[in-house]
Amino acid sequence: MRPGRRRATPAALAALVCAVTLPLVACGPGGITTIPEHQIPEHVKVLRIQIPSFDASRIEGIWLWRLSAETGEYEPEIEIRLSGVVVEDGREYVEYAQYDPDGNPLGFTPSAELARAGSEATLALWLVRFGPPGDFKASLYNAAGESGLSSQTLPL
Repeated sequence: MRPGRRRATPAALAALVCAVTLPLVACGPGGITTIPEHQIPEHVKVLRIQIPSFDASRIEGIWLWRLSAETGEYEPEIEIRLSGVVVEDGREYVEYAQYDPDGNPLGFTPSAELARAGSEATLALWLVRFGPPGDFKASLYNAAGESGLSSQTLPL
């Protein structure tokens, strides 16, 4: 769903967002490995997002909104479209695709392990920041519409 076609959504779509600090981990041929901070490009980040009522809300995607220095308003910059849940070796994963500010896909589909605590789900998503560092907020969307922006500001 593109911003601008917003409809009212249930409060269950509220997101709590926080950044994950380095060092980061990734899967390699020998399993999970730590990636040294100096080897990660400055524009590549990991976003950790907690989504209440993940299954009931049927979340389709996430928007990251950058605070504009010109207008003082948050403007949509990064869209992350979520695919369905996949189970592999007893673990749940969500595949996702990131889109640039012009709506073009980046061309790869990473996956994130789905960590559950009751009805709440937590995802750690790799993302590419397209501009300089800035302050961001998040919103979630599904077929019913889009949530408001997160209360927490995220420096990326």
